[in-house]
Amino acid sequence: MLPRKEKNAPAELRRAGLPQLRVHDLRHVHAALLLGRGVHPKVVADRLGHSEIRLTLDLHSHALPDIQRDAVRAMDEVLPEIGLPAVRRKPR
Repeated sequence: MLPRKEKNAPAELRRAGLPQLRVHDLRHVHAALLLGRGVHPKVVADRLGHSEIRLTLDLHSHALPDIQRDAVRAMDEVLPEIGLPAVRRKPR
């Protein structure tokens, strides 16, 4: 779990040669990177110490820009498997 507040974080960041960021910023980047890589939101919520997955998704759903497109692709794959035609949208 990532800390919400950590007094030693600035010094540790300096020693690691990383930019000076607030712990809050590090938590946000951590969540966005994991969600963007397809890590399940429940896992991300647990790592952040969020008691509800809803909070994680409300705060970090911007990191999932392709979820609608992925859902359409998934339906296009599954519909023929059950004997229905895939729905094809015109490319933009």
